Order: sequence, then C-alpha cells, then structure tokens
Amino acid sequence: MNRHQRYHIPDHVLFQKLENETVLLNLEDGHYYGLDDLGTRIWQMLKRGDSLGECLEWILENYEVSPEQAEKDLNALIRHMTEKGLIEPAGP
Repeated sequence: MNRHQRYHIPDHVLFQKLENETVLLNLEDGHYYGLDDLGTRIWQMLKRGDSLGECLEWILENYEVSPEQAEKDLNALIRHMTEKGLIEPAGP
C-alpha cells in the first residue's frame, strides 16, 4: 500500500449519504453501489483528499483490528471502488 496515495471521485459518480450509509451511482455503467458506515467514512475521507495512510490511521484509532487486517480490508475496498470506476488515483 502506498500510504501517500490519494484518490478523487470522477464526475460520472453521484453519491448520496443516507443516515449511516452512502449510495453511489456510476453514470457510465448505470450501477448502484452501497457503502456501510465504515465505507462511508472512508469515502468521505477520500473525497476530502485524505491519503490512504490517513484512512488507515483512522481505522486503527476507531476499530479494534490488527494493522495487517485493517490494511488488507482497506486495500480490498480501494481496489473494488477503483475497478468499478468509483474512484481514481489523484495526480502527484
């Protein structure tokens, strides 16, 4: 994991926060996606411009999880959102 990596949300992705979850719509493929409370918090952090390292630190401060498991789960979420076109790596 590149802890300095940041992501941005492309213009073709719409999102709406509903209580403790977020609903995402990729306008390019018409698919909806849902994020739970943790996914919503990570989404908000990415949207704000936080790095993966900052996201990982927040998870470790707020959840009882090992650093290895937290990094594995964060990587899986980032990979899934990237593959679905919901986020893109930000430039340098």
